[in-house]
Amino acid sequence: MNDVFISYAHIDDQPMMEGQRGWISQFHRSLEVRMAQLLGQELKIWRDPKLQGSDLFDEALVQQFSDSKVLVSVLTPRYVRSEWCRRELEEFVRVAAAHGGITAENKSRIFKVVKTPVAAQEIPPPLDELFSRLLGFEFYEVDPETGRLREYDETFGVVARQRFFERIYDLAHEICTVLKIYQPATEPAAGRASGKTVYLATTTLELQPERDKIRRELLERGHRVLPEAPLPFLTREIETTVKACLEQSAVAVHLLGRHYGATPEDAAESVPALQLRWSAEQARQQTLPRLIWLPGEGETTDERQRAFLGEIQDQPKWHFSADLFEGNLTLLKKDLIQKLSPAEKKPASSAAVLAPVSSPARVYVICEPADEPAVEPLEDFLFEQGLEVCLPAADAGSADASTLHRDNLLNCDGVLVFYGSAPRAWVDIKLRDILKAVGYGRAGPVAVQGVYLAPPLDHRKERFRSHNAQVISAQADFSTNTELLAFVRALKEARV
Repeated sequence: MNDVFISYAHIDDQPMMEGQRGWISQFHRSLEVRMAQLLGQELKIWRDPKLQGSDLFDEALVQQFSDSKVLVSVLTPRYVRSEWCRRELEEFVRVAAAHGGITAENKSRIFKVVKTPVAAQEIPPPLDELFSRLLGFEFYEVDPETGRLREYDETFGVVARQRFFERIYDLAHEICTVLKIYQPATEPAAGRASGKTVYLATTTLELQPERDKIRRELLERGHRVLPEAPLPFLTREIETTVKACLEQSAVAVHLLGRHYGATPEDAAESVPALQLRWSAEQARQQTLPRLIWLPGEGETTDERQRAFLGEIQDQPKWHFSADLFEGNLTLLKKDLIQKLSPAEKKPASSAAVLAPVSSPARVYVICEPADEPAVEPLEDFLFEQGLEVCLPAADAGSADASTLHRDNLLNCDGVLVFYGSAPRAWVDIKLRDILKAVGYGRAGPVAVQGVYLAPPLDHRKERFRSHNAQVISAQADFSTNTELLAFVRALKEARV
């Protein structure tokens, strides 16, 4: 009995150089080894090494189909043009339909491996309909700058070889998930996913390798990752699919890169933007933590994407119930794993034995160096209220000042942005920095945020509004007011 049947075009197994193994042969061997390692037992993967049109298709292959639990189609231009390959696939579907269907516990028994991409219009029916429903495992990448295709083949260097094995691991993990369904009931099913469900939004080509790494690690930890199939092409169908996935998910993750992304024909927003919008709507309807990764400042040359990224940071409708991360994906992965890990139970007796250590609430007052004299009365007042006041490092180098800025954001209980002589754009940047604090490694978002409107006052400053920060209006001479007192009270309550 076969565990896996590999359907491929024979021309795709011809080696690039004399004396080397063909791509299919290497693929077969690597997949077999990795699956055996994952399942802890030997497997039988079969492929036709010699059959041609003159052989008896029905006598030689139908028996292999009948015995196979999974079929792997290696998609290439030659594959879709081959009558023989089409017959293999159609015959597998026919035989599978008579023996339980082409799915097992809602997981497809057919896997699409894309060695060389093929345009949708070049795939003949009924293969086009079948392949459009399958999640593909791409063994290639496209250079976003040149559009040039790079296949994962050791002939093309160390990086291509590494990517090849990464995709082998992804494919092997998915196939093993299906094969475990066929294990006898007496065998332990410990390998089946028992973790949480994560919505890992589809992204642009530049971030696909990073998305694959996150997906791979989540699966290896026993979590389920959605979507498990390609998203449809029409916006209404995409929305139905995405919202159904979000309803099942414990957390949603969005990776937004330098490019805006593909836009459906019947939509004004890209697919990444649509997914972000729908996850925000889901977060408002029910508890749904969200993690959003953004590229570093200055990395985006796409004007549409630059405007979109700025909107995400400025408008609460986009970052509702979300932690923002910028530049460093490692922090996002760390936070994601923490969110999915079971909460640690603290010993009940510890509270009775150890008395809580009280310390003053810490407020970080962000100001421009030119405003330091004007900040002094405010700093004195906050200190007299029992608060620990932190200020930027005005006299330090740029590297040290940046380090202290992040450290203050990580450790403060609240932030107060002093809007004095600085321009409005500077205030917006500082408010964005507060949103990114979790991305710097902070355990949770900054709970208390404020903007202190100081002289010189003008019409634009007086019209300043914020959904995230409390706005405190000041007079020419410093004096306390109800807004400032409310800010101090909120800080102390947050500390408690």
